[in-house]
Amino acid sequence: MPLFPPLVTGVVITSIGLSIIQVVLTGPPEVKGIRNMVIPFI
Repeated sequence: MPLFPPLVTGVVITSIGLSIIQVVLTGPPEVKGIRNMVIPFI
């Protein structure tokens, strides 16, 4: 049995993902390298 219901897990993963995307998109120029690696997978 999963520790968390799938719905809760999905919400948590989505929240973390959005946080990372926000940091990457609004981050300093040094983050552009990471952005170039991340964007193609979205």
